[in-house]
Amino acid sequence: MLTTVSTAARGWGVSLMLAVFFSASVSAQDESLSVLETGLNELVYRLSRSVVTVEASRATVREAQPTIVTRGAQSLISSGLIWDSSGHVLVSASMIDGFDRLRVFLESRVLDARLVGIDYFNEIALLAVDSLTGVPVTVSDAHTCAGHMVIGLGNTFGVRASPSIGFCAGARPDGTLQFTFPVTSGGLGGGVFDLSGKLIGLVSGAIGARNEVAIALPAYRLANVVAYLLEHGDRLAGYIGISASDVEVSADPTNDLTAMTTSTTGQVSSPSPHFAVMVTEVQPGSPAMAAGIQAGDILYDVDGNEVGSSVELATLVRLHYPGSRMNLGVVRRGRQLTIPVRVGAKKLSPAPVIGQDRAQAVSSADSLRRIVRQLREQVRRLEQRLDALH
Repeated sequence: MLTTVSTAARGWGVSLMLAVFFSASVSAQDESLSVLETGLNELVYRLSRSVVTVEASRATVREAQPTIVTRGAQSLISSGLIWDSSGHVLVSASMIDGFDRLRVFLESRVLDARLVGIDYFNEIALLAVDSLTGVPVTVSDAHTCAGHMVIGLGNTFGVRASPSIGFCAGARPDGTLQFTFPVTSGGLGGGVFDLSGKLIGLVSGAIGARNEVAIALPAYRLANVVAYLLEHGDRLAGYIGISASDVEVSADPTNDLTAMTTSTTGQVSSPSPHFAVMVTEVQPGSPAMAAGIQAGDILYDVDGNEVGSSVELATLVRLHYPGSRMNLGVVRRGRQLTIPVRVGAKKLSPAPVIGQDRAQAVSSADSLRRIVRQLREQVRRLEQRLDALH
């Protein structure tokens, strides 16, 4: 009997110790989460004072018929980052280019802005705003952030500094950074910050079926961009008008093209392969078409410098000033050619519409799924009634 009581007592003692242990663990975990939440709230509030909403608008006139003229207005909403205490704001250039009026929203204030200049190489613009309050961003000098937790801040469906938490996936081949949080049109020009509050990148785009991956220009590049725009105004970039893909070729670029294969299709006959670029499309009316560049051409050289990837080629083209000449080393049907191309001026990408249309599409898809479920339920009930009749 005493043994039974003793065993029971030990059992109760162990249970009590476990209860106290897990209770303390849960309590400590809750406290840690509470501290984390408070810290994030304070960080988001502090960073939100560096993020503004940007509205670009212009008047529109449409003639439906010779006697009917419709007048209206078009506007785009995006985000911007306060760069300094002089009222300069960095924004996505595609969201403000070609618009007559620019306004900046910060907290309860609405201020007119003027365009200082556009960097066509990086597709960002610098605005100047008088009497702008707020806090300039603190810029990180880190060149990579792979694996780090980050906070994205920008305008999302009308909320000026809507936060998103994600991770840095690392640098892309073109030097931009990739992050795991979604972006809408209004979030373009917003910021990506580390957990110390330093700016890692300026949001420049999004990829993925639902734009769930953000792309940003690294923050360490921004100081040089701002300095150039303040001193010189617009920074132009070159353009020749081709689409290209990477290919693996034999060591001798004059070999017959049958010895060259894309890196995705298999083996290369040469024992010493290296990479070049194959033209896949030439845009009508482009400088490349005027120079005689053709789809299927293998580009391996620009002005005497070897080119090994389409990203490298695009960078070299953008670095050429419009109106200058670049010499392209080309292999065409086994013949080695040098083709001079007069470089044109790069235009900005069209302003993207991210998020709103997709949201409507998702909503429509969800509605369709609900209808299908309802129809299936009705069919199931009819089958039950038919079974009951038998």
